[in-house]
Formats: sequence, structure tokens, C-alpha cells
Amino acid sequence: MSATYLVFVYGTLRKDESNNKVLADARLVAEEAWTSGRLYSTTSYYPVLEKYESGEVYGELYEVTKDKLEELDELEGYIGEEKDNLYDRIQQIIFTDKASWPAYVYVMTNKTLEMRVSLIESGDWKRHIR
Repeated sequence: MSATYLVFVYGTLRKDESNNKVLADARLVAEEAWTSGRLYSTTSYYPVLEKYESGEVYGELYEVTKDKLEELDELEGYIGEEKDNLYDRIQQIIFTDKASWPAYVYVMTNKTLEMRVSLIESGDWKRHIR
């Protein structure tokens, strides 16, 4: 059996959003999930998550294969640890109403810091754009 990974998504990779097709063959673990952090709108059409102890960011939790994780890395501009990434990929705890899991999350870097426009107070990208 091949390895799988949990990935938390909070922006355009969410269900019914522009990049969700990338996750079409992934298993949706939780449609309602959250993690700690702050969510910001950017000068481009996607949000960034700032790693932060308080605050909640809402999204979905998926189980993906190694190949799919690599595809997500490419989409998110992640080329490896300590590289000049658009987003960094870190592990942090993701919560649902039933359990919590460690999962990968793509978070803000110095590149995306410069693109921030405003804090999304609700922590929910889909609610923000509707």
C-alpha cells in the first residue's frame, strides 16, 4: 500500500473553488475543519495563511498520495525546505468536530507576505468571497 498524507486546504483548493479539480481523486476526510492562524486576502485571487497561535482558519481536510502531494507542492510554489518558496509546507494540528490530526498546510512566506491586502476576520475564504 502506498503512503498517503493529510493536507488542509483553505482557499482555491476547497470544494467548488477554482483549483479543487486538482483534488478530484483525493479522499475528502472532513469538509468542515479548522486550524490555528490568520487568513489574509492577497493582491492575487487566493488567500494566505499566517502561522499564528490564536485565531482560526477554516477549510477542508484531504488524504492524498505522494504524487498528488508533489502536484500540490508545484501548484503552491513549494520547492523544498529552506528554499525560496511562494508558500512553505508545514505540519500542524487540524481540528474537526470529531477528532484532530496532524496534516500538511501551506503557509505564508516572505514572498506572500508582500502580497497581503487585508485580514479575513472570519478566517473563512469561501465566506469572504461570497
